[in-house]
Amino acid sequence: MIKKSIFKIAIILAVGVAGIGLYRNTATNNDYANTADDGIHTTVGVLLEAYVKDEKAANETYLNKVLLLNGYVEKVESDMAHNTILTFRSEDPLSSVVCTLSKGANINVGDNVRVKAVCDGFVGDVRLKDGEILK
Repeated sequence: MIKKSIFKIAIILAVGVAGIGLYRNTATNNDYANTADDGIHTTVGVLLEAYVKDEKAANETYLNKVLLLNGYVEKVESDMAHNTILTFRSEDPLSSVVCTLSKGANINVGDNVRVKAVCDGFVGDVRLKDGEILK
């Protein structure tokens, strides 16, 4: 009887911890991009070059920080959650900068846009999240 109770408590705790972890990893945090902070001004070329040259140093400069990025849109897509995803044109044939917008936007391939977003690191491409188009 005691073993069953301990087992049930352990299962409840495990599910609770897993749920909290899942929430923290999937919930978007728009507070970054919506701050009054101007952020770090950069371009697609400068950001991508920093990550390709030295990912660790680039993470110290950009990771989890608000960026103001200028660049030309190469591709516009939507993910399963209907978020708009912009891929920026780059000189590097293997990598680019990809930004997930927090709100939909009327953006076309070839547009020169300025986004405010949070750097989410480098996984083949530089990833930006919680982006918004600036006028």
